[in-house]
Amino acid sequence: MNCKPGDLAVTHGMPMDNGLIVEVLQSVDNRGWEYLGPCWMVRSLGSPFHMTPTTRSQNAALPDACLRSIRDPGGNAVDETLQRLPAPKREEVAA
Repeated sequence: MNCKPGDLAVTHGMPMDNGLIVEVLQSVDNRGWEYLGPCWMVRSLGSPFHMTPTTRSQNAALPDACLRSIRDPGGNAVDETLQRLPAPKREEVAA
């Protein structure tokens, strides 16, 4: 899982409301929506979520897969950008 209660996270991979900073509040019972995987109740710390074209809310239930946690990953973390692209190399310039 990407998140745990108390984490700050960024929303991504959704049709709308990507890039919102949220606080993860608690896990949500997703019976009937199991294909989404684990879900969390979150509170937006900025712009509200677009629930319908005319309704906004600061709180929403989101799948864990749509949240990217913002926290210290620890000493053995791997930079994800280096998994897609090689590490940059310095070119030596002859004087």
